[in-house]
Amino acid sequence: AMKKMSLLLEKCKFYAEPIYSPSGKFYGMEMLTHFYNKNVKLNPQTIINSLDYSAKKSLLKKQLIDVKLMSRFFLKNSAFCSLNIDEEMAHILISDSSLLNLLESIPFLWLEVNERAIRKQPRQSFAIQKLSEVCRLMMDDFGTGNTSYSALRSDIFSAVKIDKKLLWNNTTDKNDLLCIVTQLRMLCPIVIAEGVETPNYKKEAIRAGAYGLQGWLFPGCYFDNLDV
Repeated sequence: AMKKMSLLLEKCKFYAEPIYSPSGKFYGMEMLTHFYNKNVKLNPQTIINSLDYSAKKSLLKKQLIDVKLMSRFFLKNSAFCSLNIDEEMAHILISDSSLLNLLESIPFLWLEVNERAIRKQPRQSFAIQKLSEVCRLMMDDFGTGNTSYSALRSDIFSAVKIDKKLLWNNTTDKNDLLCIVTQLRMLCPIVIAEGVETPNYKKEAIRAGAYGLQGWLFPGCYFDNLDV
């Protein structure tokens, strides 16, 4: 099993999913990890959840090194790169000084923390609190049910991503999303809408006041193909 895992990590590829401002300016991108087994793409979440501590550590190191190699691209475009981490990865980062130094040397890197990792209060999660002192944090998947607004009141987050279902289900009352985004912006000025898959969704997200837009409407590419 260990051998299979290290092979999966060796063969993983990093994919860049772009985020644009409402005016169409390239604003940043999320780094996604694609795992393959004999050229078949596997479910990344399933793989990452099944990794043990040392495998997660290897993956994080690989991700950070790859982002750092792209420094010129991100600095030239004044863009950020965000990377999704879970609670265990947060602990790995703060307890390994070489990883922490690497993280500190990439000023344009933001870490996305899933709602589940935050639980009710991010201050209770020491690792996440500690990371917020080293780099910018973004709350991911807002609206999937676990987070209260109180997590955003803690000043730990520089940005928040609203879950795509909030955008997709915004058909009944057009003001629902507007109310949510307005409340979020009082606590966290940068609100990014996920799930922007059609020009119509784009219009809805902009109307609601989203600062950044992400989704299939904007094609991504592999990190190797980023135009440096």
